[in-house]
Amino acid sequence: MSIASLTEFEKTDDILELFSDYMECGANILIAPTHLANNAEEKKKIIENTLKAADDKVFAAGEFRIPSFNGNFKEYFNAIKDEVSYLDKSGVSMIFLNGAKTLAEAKYALSAAKETTELPLNVGLCFDDSGNLSDGTSPLSALITLQAMGADSIGCVFDTDIDVAMETYSVMCDFTTIPLFVWLDAEFMTPELFSDYIPNFVNYKCAMIGLSEKATLKHYIEMSKVLWQFKPYMPDFEEINAVCSRKEIVFMDFKGNIIGDNKNILEIKIEDENTDVDKLLSIVNSQNSGAICFCVKDPDILDRLLYEYVGRPLVKSDEYGEIAAKEKGALVINFNSLSQEDN
Repeated sequence: MSIASLTEFEKTDDILELFSDYMECGANILIAPTHLANNAEEKKKIIENTLKAADDKVFAAGEFRIPSFNGNFKEYFNAIKDEVSYLDKSGVSMIFLNGAKTLAEAKYALSAAKETTELPLNVGLCFDDSGNLSDGTSPLSALITLQAMGADSIGCVFDTDIDVAMETYSVMCDFTTIPLFVWLDAEFMTPELFSDYIPNFVNYKCAMIGLSEKATLKHYIEMSKVLWQFKPYMPDFEEINAVCSRKEIVFMDFKGNIIGDNKNILEIKIEDENTDVDKLLSIVNSQNSGAICFCVKDPDILDRLLYEYVGRPLVKSDEYGEIAAKEKGALVINFNSLSQEDN
C-alpha cells in the first residue's frame, strides 16, 4: 500500500484537494498531518478533512511524532497517552508512532499507546547513516523488542537514505513476525529510478511504502504503477524466541535452550523490595550491557523493570508475573536455570 502524508498547506481546507490528488495517484493511506497544527482547533479540522478526503475509500490514519525522551519516564509516558487518546477518539483507522531515534523512545511510546488504544499501531524509527538508532541499537534488536511488545508494523521513516534503508530491511526481513513499512527519501532520484527500488522493498516484506516531503506526485504515480503488481511477502514466523539489549541478541529454541554463538545472558535476581531500581536500570540500560534475565518477586519492581528496560528481557517465572511479563513483550521461561545447548 502507498502512504501519503502532507508536509505543508496554506489553509486546513486545502487538505481535501491535496489528498484527493494523492488518491488519484494511487495512495491507499492518508496520514492526517496534525504535527502541522498551530492549535487544538486546527488539529481537529485537519483530522476532519483527512477523514472527509478518505471518504471510506482509503484508510485515514493518525500520526504521533515521538518526542525526544526528557528523562522523566512517568511524565513522558502520560504525555504520549494523552495524545494517543485524542487520536483514538478522532475516527482514524490506525496510528503511526513516528520518529523515534532511540529504542527507549520507541518502547515507551508503544507501551503508552497500547494502554490507550486498540487501534493498529505502526512504529516508525529514524536510523542514522550507520544503519543503527542514535543510541547504537541495531535494527534487529529494535525489531525483536518492538514486535514482541505488540507493534502491528515496524518501519524506518523520514530522511533515511534509500540504500541504508535497503540494508536495514535486508537484516530485519528474515526475523520479522509482522509486516514492515518504509518512508523513503527520493529527493535526488527521478520517479522512474525510484520506482526501480520498490520491488526490493516488497521482497523485504514491506507492506506499506511512503515518501518523504521532497517527493512529487509523479513519484507516487510511478510507485503505484509498480506496487499494484506485487503482493508483499508475509513474515515466516508467528514469534521469535530471542532476547536482546541494544546491541546483543541471544536466540532460544521453544524448549528454553540457548542456541547460536552468543550465550551471554546476565541473570538479575531481586528478592529485596528496597532494591535501588534507579541504579539497577542505569546499569542494565547502559550501552555496553548484554541480554538480561530478570528474576523478581515484587510485582511493582518487575513492572517498572519491564517498562523501562531498553530491550527485550527474559523473565524467569513459575506462573508468577507471567501474564504481565508477556503483555509487556518479555520472553518468559519456567525453568530453574537456563539451558545452554547448541543445536
